[in-house]
Amino acid sequence: MPATYSSERLFSSEAFLELMSFVESPRPPEESLEGFERELRERTNAVSTAVMGERLAAMDVDEPQVLIDGEQFRRLGRHEKTYHTLSGDVVVERTIYVPSRQRWEGRGGTGCTGGTRGGLLDATSCTSDDPRRGEHDAEGSR
Repeated sequence: MPATYSSERLFSSEAFLELMSFVESPRPPEESLEGFERELRERTNAVSTAVMGERLAAMDVDEPQVLIDGEQFRRLGRHEKTYHTLSGDVVVERTIYVPSRQRWEGRGGTGCTGGTRGGLLDATSCTSDDPRRGEHDAEGSR
């Protein structure tokens, strides 16, 4: 189940509070070390996912216009995007841009500042008419 980015501080996030509660709670004597470790890993992954959500959201730029790889883009809107991280899926709201010189007709290139700024892929891969489009979506993940 993907975690959704929240603007809450990490240490007051649900994931962190669940981890702390788990670590501080008395453990049943019959609990195996393997079971404890599995639950601990699940909870630490949830915290890691929350941190990644904050980092990915911080990379987004929400401006009326941006310059990507020398080309002017205008804001089209904001949409949720699922990123696949090592800890799990993260859903982040991000801004979508289209080239300013192009009339938007439901097709053509889109810009993605989060992917470009985060080093996920180069800006030229952010266009839907890129020949590499089948290899990855606008942010570099499937």
